Amino acid sequence: MDSSLNPKQLAFVNQYLLSGNATESYQTVYGVESRDVANANAARLLAKTSIQDYIRNIQITIMQNTTITLEEVVTRINDLSQNAKADADKLKALDMLMKYLGGYVTAQDLAANLSEEQRERLLEELIKRVDK
Repeated sequence: MDSSLNPKQLAFVNQYLLSGNATESYQTVYGVESRDVANANAARLLAKTSIQDYIRNIQITIMQNTTITLEEVVTRINDLSQNAKADADKLKALDMLMKYLGGYVTAQDLAANLSEEQRERLLEELIKRVDK
């Protein structure tokens, strides 16, 4: 697959596709120890159109070459979350469902979707609560 990504970016994307964790993928590929730095830089990489396009193309290729549908996977994970004997297996299945369904929202996700005015009001409200 032709790509405009440099070798480090390709390695990051491949690691991200394997692990699903952008911060840890960045740390692994770029050798960064700080989670905060890795998180910020991973988010910047994932925001690049070229990287989004590359990931989308890989995902399409994988979906075309698989015999199980996404719906079947989600159904099986859901069944496991309800029927697993070990609590750890149930929690892992629920975690996978939460990730897939977008159940986890980070502060960065929230802030990215707020206007400047909304961020200022939120900050004022948080300061009021801390001062109480």
